[in-house]
Amino acid sequence: MCKIGVPALIGDTAISFMLVIGNYMFIDALGEDGVAAFSVACYLMPIVFMFGNSVAQSSMPIVSYNHGCGQDGRVRETFRMSLAVGAATGFLVSAVVFGGGGALASCFLERGTRAFELAESGIPLFAIGFVFFTLNIVLIGYLQSLERSREATIFMLLRGYALVFALSLIMPKALGVAGLWLTVPAAEAITLGAIIVRLVRRKGKV
Repeated sequence: MCKIGVPALIGDTAISFMLVIGNYMFIDALGEDGVAAFSVACYLMPIVFMFGNSVAQSSMPIVSYNHGCGQDGRVRETFRMSLAVGAATGFLVSAVVFGGGGALASCFLERGTRAFELAESGIPLFAIGFVFFTLNIVLIGYLQSLERSREATIFMLLRGYALVFALSLIMPKALGVAGLWLTVPAAEAITLGAIIVRLVRRKGKV
């Protein structure tokens, strides 16, 4: 149980790590106004995590039970369903936040301030990553259900720590202010690509 639960532990702590790295990036590049703008995104991350985690947690016992019974057909059916729900949820949340960045920012920041302007323009960029974020949580949960804890741990470390840290050194220099907001989405997108490649290579091995 401890071995299989490690990815979930890493996933919970990874949100804090992302926020700490983000605060350092924004304070260094944009000062206190940048941190104030980024704080709005910080309020959103746990909520988005709950959407993805709810799908993953709902499917995990079903996948795990049927995997233990050798019912591979049911495992695949549940996997496809959870993936579809996760994708739909991620797209919906991304679309809502992408289109309502200004409205969300106004809940925490005064309109007309520099912090508000940074948040209004940056939150839609940050929201691009929500669909990748949700799918990664669902896919990693699927790997946990199959007792593929090593793979799940590697991918969780990749998306939550390694890529966020590496891209935080590259993205702001390459893309400026937009790179600050796109660091986490890029980390999630790359991780999703890596998971898909891994699953395709193991096609036929549930």
